Amino acid sequence: MTTPSLDVAATTAASVAVLAIFVERALAIAFEHPLWMRFFDRVNGIKEIIALALSYAICKDVGFDAIALVTGDSSVHRAGLWITAATIAGGSKGSKRLFYELWGIKSRAAKNGGAR
Repeated sequence: MTTPSLDVAATTAASVAVLAIFVERALAIAFEHPLWMRFFDRVNGIKEIIALALSYAICKDVGFDAIALVTGDSSVHRAGLWITAATIAGGSKGSKRLFYELWGIKSRAAKNGGAR
């Protein structure tokens, strides 16, 4: 186990935030489709299960265990993959807040008052 640095923690947090946005936007294509809305929108909790499954598949495929990274552990753990996947599946609201409000990173449109 190595000593984690602030750079590693910040990079890991940014990676989780970016993946959350990717997953949320990718799934929006399916979830906002009229066929989905007609047949599956009434099934409570299915979107969250699909988001978690996709996030876990991504984390497992690339070996992305955010918990191990920020604690300095060099191995990937199943629990870490699930926690990372659940965080990613949680959506982009937290990542938007992290980038915009905490770090002050905004697109040119957001800086001009266009995107929020």
